[in-house]
Formats: sequence, C-alpha cells, structure tokens
Amino acid sequence: MPVLKAEYLNWDDDIYFTANPDIESAHGWSSQFARFTTDANVYPIVFGSFKIENALVGKNARVSHAINLVLHGLVSVSAFFLLCRWVPDWRIAFWASLLFAVHPLQVSTVAWVAERKSLLGSLFFLWALIAADSKKAWIVWGSLLLAGLGYLCKSPLVVFPAILVVADLFLRPGQGRRWALWGAHAGLATVFAWVYSGREVSQSLSLGQRLELVPASLGHYLEKWVCPIQMLTIYPKWDLTGAPVEMIGWIPIVGVVLLMVLFRKRIDPLEWFGVLLFAITLAPALGFVSFGYQKHSFVSDHFMYLPLLGLAIVLSFLMTRISIGRGFLFPAICLFLVLMWALVSWRQCGVWRNPVAFWQSVLHADETSWVAHENLATYLDGEGELEEAAHHYRRAVEIDPEEPIGWINLGRNQILRGEYEEAVHSLARAIDLNVYYVEAHLFRAEAFLRMGEEQKAVDQFHSAIAVRPGNVEARLKIADLLLHAKNPDVRSPDQAIRWLRPFIDAPPSPSALVAWKFLAEAHAT
Repeated sequence: MPVLKAEYLNWDDDIYFTANPDIESAHGWSSQFARFTTDANVYPIVFGSFKIENALVGKNARVSHAINLVLHGLVSVSAFFLLCRWVPDWRIAFWASLLFAVHPLQVSTVAWVAERKSLLGSLFFLWALIAADSKKAWIVWGSLLLAGLGYLCKSPLVVFPAILVVADLFLRPGQGRRWALWGAHAGLATVFAWVYSGREVSQSLSLGQRLELVPASLGHYLEKWVCPIQMLTIYPKWDLTGAPVEMIGWIPIVGVVLLMVLFRKRIDPLEWFGVLLFAITLAPALGFVSFGYQKHSFVSDHFMYLPLLGLAIVLSFLMTRISIGRGFLFPAICLFLVLMWALVSWRQCGVWRNPVAFWQSVLHADETSWVAHENLATYLDGEGELEEAAHHYRRAVEIDPEEPIGWINLGRNQILRGEYEEAVHSLARAIDLNVYYVEAHLFRAEAFLRMGEEQKAVDQFHSAIAVRPGNVEARLKIADLLLHAKNPDVRSPDQAIRWLRPFIDAPPSPSALVAWKFLAEAHAT
C-alpha cells in the first residue's frame, strides 16, 4: 500500500516520536506523567506505544505506518462486532464498518504517524462500549478502565459518557437506567476534561464567532464526507475578524433537528444512534470549544475519524431501506462506494509520501499558510536545500512578521548561507518580538563570531544567560570564547571560570565533561 512507503513528517511526528527525548530516556515515563497536566502534546498511552516500538525496531517509518494501518483495521473490526450486537442483520454492520474504514477522510489519520492517538483512543472507545453492553457486571464496570485508557490517548474522547447514555436509551430500551454506571463514567470524564482544559492554548474568539464556527465547520465536514476531494490536514483559515457574525448557518441545523423530532417514530433507533454518535464525537472540534489547533486552521480531516462511524451507520441503514425488495441493490451500492472511496484513498496517500509533498499540498490550497512555508523550509534546510529553504523562510516572515520563530529560522538559514549581517538583523527582530527566545541570542552570537566580532558575541551570550540563567549551551559557548578568543582584549580565563562554576559539582554528563575540560584549561592558563 502507498502509505507503507511514506516518510515521517516534521509535523508532530517529531514531537511524539522521532525527536522526542523521552523516547530514548530511561526517565521517559516519569517525564511524561510529570508533564501530563501542563503539556498538550503528552498522552501516556500513545507515548508508551512509541517507546515500545522504538525499543523493538527503532525509528522505521515503514513499521510506524504499518502499526497505524493495523490499528485502523482493529478499530474497523471492533466497530463491526459492536454493531453486530445491536442490529438484526450482520450485513448492515459489515457494510457500515467497511464504509467507515475506506473513506478518504480517514487517510489523514492513518497516514499520519502522530495521529496514532486517534487510532488507539478510538479502539479503547469502542471496546468500552462493547464492555458496557456485556451481561457480566465485572465486564460492564471494566468499561471504566477502557474509557480511561481512551482518555489518555485523545482528549475529545471525554464525550464517551454521552455516547453511553445514547446507546442505552436507543439500543437497550426497557432495560432500565444505569444511573450508577452513567455517574461513574461522567465523573471520570469530568476529571480528564478538567485536566485537558488546563493544557490547551485558548484562542481569542468571541462567543459570536464560536457560534458562527459551529454550522460552518459542520457544513464543511459533511461536504467533505459527501464529496471527498481537495482534502487537507491544514485548510485555509477562515477570517472571522471584522465581519458581522452570521447566524444563518443555524437555520438548516435547527430545521433538520425539528424534522427528526417530528418524524421520530419513523427513524430507527440505530439511525438515531448513528446521527448522535456523529454529532457528539465531532462536537469538540466544531469550534465552540477553543483548542490549540485553531491557531492553524478551524477544520481538519483527522477530526472526522471516529465521527465517520456514525455517518457510515446511517448510510448503511438508509440503503437497506431503499433496497427492500430489490435483491442485490444494497450490496451493489455499498460495493460501488467502497471501491470508489478506496480508489480516492489510494490517491490521497500520495500527499503523505514525504514532507515536501505534504506541505506543497497545503501551499497549493493556501499560499499564505505561514506554518506550511515554515515547516517546508525547515525540512529543506535539513536536506541541504538552503536556497529554496530561504525562499520559504522569507515568505513566512512576510506573511506573519510578528512571529519570532520565523525570524529565528531565517537568521539560522542566513548564517548557514554566509549572510552574517542579514542574520544579525533577522535575529535582532526576533529578540525584539520576544526576548526570552534564547535560541535567537545564541544564533546572533554565532553570527557575530563568524563576522569576527568577538566582543559583540560575548555581549550576546551575556544576554542569553540573562534571560535563561540555567542554559547550559550558552554557558559552555561563552566559556569557550573567553578561553580561545583571538582578540586578547576579549580573552579572559577568569571570566570563563565564572560561567563554568555551576558545573563544578554537577553529576557526570556530556555537558559536564566539556565544562570540566574548560575549567582545567582555564586554571592551567
């Protein structure tokens, strides 16, 4: 399959796996749990899967994609077994799970290594529903553990209690209200929701803008489900500033809800469940609740992973209705959709084959995407394509001149290309925007060194240490310069000892060994 030939991306794959220091560290687990309540990129179960994978086979993109593919298969099979418990005809369950599995929108989750969190979370989510439907009490209460594991994989899955209640009301009629189980699940989900709310970087959207986003996002996702073309992980961000808030998008939503209530007796309980599964699991991504991804885009294909199951259920059930008395019409329609969607999914995998293809697809849809220019340039830098990277760095700072990261990366690129004076100016701009980015100080000092301005480099190292007194790199570099400066007015072993003093009693480490070497050299001088 094409996805097995794909590379890692420099878009969260590095944060979760390829450049995550906790993966290699012996203290990785303690670090993850220590940061769980503050770092939005920490999901312990997902981290565990990557750590085990790294221990067994290292960082192999083919293996990582194969694992995601297997997990997607397990989610689809779990959906089939869950639906078989609730529908009289296994064929409905089969086609619903297959339509869910092959829809082109799923490519963004399966082909993105970092989105293993959605795959693992959805798997535990469905297993929790299966457990809650058991006739054995200990298995039913075991659904709490499975749901909790799901919450440790993906924050939006805290809507599980609502889905459990919906399943009980529509698919377990006459079996009583399980208030104790509902309450226990609601309590557990509330705790996780409270933790996750403190980790997200809130976006400054007014209540009116959030209300406007809900129907716009819902319409976007339904459009992509019906017509899966030009799919992206980062869509052009809608401009909500300055325009009057439009509420007209709520009219069709209210109309559909009223029609469903009016004709509720004609709607099968499983159809109700499918509609509500789609609406509830997608609700956290519709924009009313602020979340960090909104910095880049208000919508993304990977938010549709689990909600697609609800739509697949509704579609499968509707097709059985129109096929009554028509023999093979139902399987024929389903087979046509499966083949068509599978073909589109196959082609969509090409977008994910490497970072260049991925970011170019974003830029093809939105040339003004800052994050696409910035990340494409970073990848090209690493591949030695410095001139092409410089073009994208410059475009990034043109698009958003108030973002210091763009100026820092442009300055670093200019140093690599020998444009030292330009780098000094770019990095000064970054420092003006945010003085606490120590990388800007370090790169600017490096530019001064390349220009032979040793005293200016020392001053810049001083600035770096002033904003980050514990920065090891800054202390080692200033000590190195003070010991080996060509300018005798800059050379000062005594000052070098001052900056190295914190390393005297430090435990052994690569940094400490370098510091001790410099200390010995300084004292000898």
